[in-house]
Amino acid sequence: MVEFIAGGKYADTVPLLRITVFYCLLIPFGRQCGTVLDSAGKTKTTFSIVLFTASLNLAMNYFFIRRFGVIGAAYATLLSNIVGFAAGQLVLYRELKVNAANTLIYALQFYPEFINKYLKQIVARK
Repeated sequence: MVEFIAGGKYADTVPLLRITVFYCLLIPFGRQCGTVLDSAGKTKTTFSIVLFTASLNLAMNYFFIRRFGVIGAAYATLLSNIVGFAAGQLVLYRELKVNAANTLIYALQFYPEFINKYLKQIVARK
């Protein structure tokens, strides 16, 4: 994709982008965790998780960039997002008995239903 968009000149960015794409998959979980906790009246808990994750990210970026250079920033952000994801899931389970595995189960159930109910009707109309 990098070659297609920017040419071979930026091939060095591929490892960095792989890490970035991976941690971007965790960001929606953090947002939803915050939304659920805020809705349940646990705004202080949400703030604590965000503050902890951001502080960890800053500290890890400082050390990882000094040690590994630019790729250290990607690794630091990935690790802090993984820790933040785990902290959020732990809090959701303790406070609201939310099971993270259900996310995958519901996703696997949702997509076939969505395709059958909505996408097939749109295709049938054309």
